[in-house]
Amino acid sequence: MSASSRPAVSSERVASPFRDQSTAALEAPAADAPSPRTPSTATAIPLPLRPMTGFEEEFLEESAGELNTSRLCNDLLARCAVPPGEGPGGALAAVREYSVAARDLALLDLRRKSLGDRVSMEVDCPSCGGTNEVDFDLSVLPIELEAVEGPLEVPIGDQRRAVLRLPTAGDQEALLEAPPKNHAERRTRLLARLLLEIGEEQGPFSELQVRALPSAERRAMEQAIDAATPDLALDMAVSCCDCACAFTSPFDVAVFFCLR
Repeated sequence: MSASSRPAVSSERVASPFRDQSTAALEAPAADAPSPRTPSTATAIPLPLRPMTGFEEEFLEESAGELNTSRLCNDLLARCAVPPGEGPGGALAAVREYSVAARDLALLDLRRKSLGDRVSMEVDCPSCGGTNEVDFDLSVLPIELEAVEGPLEVPIGDQRRAVLRLPTAGDQEALLEAPPKNHAERRTRLLARLLLEIGEEQGPFSELQVRALPSAERRAMEQAIDAATPDLALDMAVSCCDCACAFTSPFDVAVFFCLR
């Protein structure tokens, strides 16, 4: 079966880690997680990438059961930033400094260098359940990102301010490594990683300290981070070949890469 499709930019900022997203079934054993906090607040400079080789193909197949897709993608990019067969070494720390959107953009670049622009995938119609084969070129995706430099300063009331850095691919990896029980706990964990200053107090801050902050202050920080986080949220507009239903299907760069 086939279906017509065109890439479209989602109208919602879904890339921000402060969006409520399900963490069900994301349980994985702890292994080589990134450090609890990354001190850098500057935009990471992308590493030069070479095309994938058989070393990386075998690595992906050996990691087929990995539920932490962020860790897998970070590791893959780092391996393609060093000579074939070498361990990722310091390149992995550099990749973990990327914003999530910049990491996904690097994945697109790696995919194009390694396998070309053409992408084929299957999506199910939400109306009739039919499977549609979707084909498009990565070259037509709108993938420009605005660079965000330095920390955020957020007014939180009583003439106080909070200073935070933006979330990184390493933060995403750590959150998927030890999934929280609910969305509120997830936001607490991430704020504890991102919060640099609050009022006159300097970080680092524990999860207990962040959990004790008033909800209004937490919400102000969450909204500021969501607004400033670079976004690479892409949807595909699809017309079902069976029932002609028009729908959008998310194109998750990380999941797509890990499954192929």
